[in-house]
Order: sequence, then C-alpha cells, then structure tokens
Amino acid sequence: MVPTLLLGFTSGAVGTYSLGGGTIDLASGSEYIGASGNGVFSQSAGIHTTGTLNIASGSGSTGSYNLTGGTLSASAVYVGGQDTSACGTASLSVGSAATRTVSGTLKAWDSG
Repeated sequence: MVPTLLLGFTSGAVGTYSLGGGTIDLASGSEYIGASGNGVFSQSAGIHTTGTLNIASGSGSTGSYNLTGGTLSASAVYVGGQDTSACGTASLSVGSAATRTVSGTLKAWDSG
C-alpha cells in the first residue's frame, strides 16, 4: 500500500493539518491538499518529506500549503492542478525561515 495523506478529498469536505515539529515521511507516497474539497496544510517547524504533493488537484477544489518554518522536500509539486491540467484554486506560500526542495517538477497552474 502506498502511503497517502488526504485533506479535503471529497466534494464539500474540509481538511486541515498543522505540523509544528517532528517528521512526516511519505517519500514513497502522495499527498492531496484539497483534491475535490478544501484542504489546508500549515507547517511552522519539522521535516516533511513526500513523493508527490498535489494542491487543489480537482475541479472546484481549493487548497493551500503555508510553509513558515521547517523543511518541505518533495519529488514533485503541482499547485492548482495535476501534472497535465489546471484544476482548482491553490496557493503555496514559503516564508524566509523555511526550506522547500523539489527534486523534480514544480508546476504552478494559472488560476484563470
């Protein structure tokens, strides 16, 4: 089974997660922050490693990742869509006290 984190996965759903320390390791998995609903991931400290990070990947979805501290490492990040198309409304905010590393694709779709 591939490890997966789902926040706001279905239409009308709302999911939030706050990481203030420690480690999340989903290096071989995927994350959906607002797949069809509304998702918010806030990170102020700690280490977060993931395979693919999808923010607002479905039509009508909203998602945001607020990285104010700590480290985010991902193989691929898609903001406001998927690898092949634009979808939802998304934001990825990275503060000066944070580190973001993407070893592969970082794609931010235009919301319109």
